[in-house]
Amino acid sequence: MPAEVRDDSGALDVSAKTSEDGRTLVLQVVNASGSDVDTEIELAGYTPSSASAPVEVLAAPLATTNTALDPERVVPERSEWSHGFAGGRVRRTFPPWSVTIVRFE
Repeated sequence: MPAEVRDDSGALDVSAKTSEDGRTLVLQVVNASGSDVDTEIELAGYTPSSASAPVEVLAAPLATTNTALDPERVVPERSEWSHGFAGGRVRRTFPPWSVTIVRFE
């Protein structure tokens, strides 16, 4: 799936995959910087049928770890994103030091 992310900082690594039937697109974005990155996402040839998408974000400062005493210091946060996808484009801000997975349907 062709996916383009316009990011002047060069901090984002992105991949996009569609299901075999073409109904679902999974977007995976890594923000390898210490700052929020606001960007425009363009997905060629795909338009979601749902106005919202489930999102999972795992984000924490680099030195943060889970320990036996605090095993849930870093955990994924799940939410529903009302993306407003229009004209093949959408904007999203990716938090610092994060992995974000968006499932468009």
